[in-house]
Amino acid sequence: NGGEDWDDSMSVYVNDGNNGAIGDAETFSFEVIPVNDQPTISTGTINMTEGATDVVTVSELSFSDVDGSNGQTAYGPNDFDEVNSLTFMVTTGPQYGTLQVDTTGSGGWTNLTLNQYYNSAWIAAGRLRYVHDGTENFSDSFNVTVNDNKGQGNSTNSGTVNVDISPVNDRPQLYSKPTEKH
Repeated sequence: NGGEDWDDSMSVYVNDGNNGAIGDAETFSFEVIPVNDQPTISTGTINMTEGATDVVTVSELSFSDVDGSNGQTAYGPNDFDEVNSLTFMVTTGPQYGTLQVDTTGSGGWTNLTLNQYYNSAWIAAGRLRYVHDGTENFSDSFNVTVNDNKGQGNSTNSGTVNVDISPVNDRPQLYSKPTEKH
């Protein structure tokens, strides 16, 4: 069924065709060699106001992987019984804002580098943020890929995070007309 259960069994009964059992049931046990399951990505929508900064939360972007989730020991050469160390990268950045990461965890925000992997735990720790550029553009997005770091098929998955920006009433600009010389 695609789950993470690697042991199974079935019982077989032999019947003589006249509803009479011949002997006792025979039980066959199976040991299933696990394969790498694709990590999942869950995206929500960032809702913010024009010119603001939003620390990305797990309700806006999160990742998971069933590999290693059942505590069983695998049979065979694969190590998919271990919990995967998930990383993420932004493959296409936003047009009307900047993504920043706090690489040290101490509030030292730097611009995120596209196509570079970052620790997925940083999102839950509040170390990824979107900074709107303050323009009159009220919709944005960025694309993210998650990687389970197994280097095999089904190692990555992608999604898009949408950003909805509410406008603010900007202060009017005062312009003076240059005086003409006569």
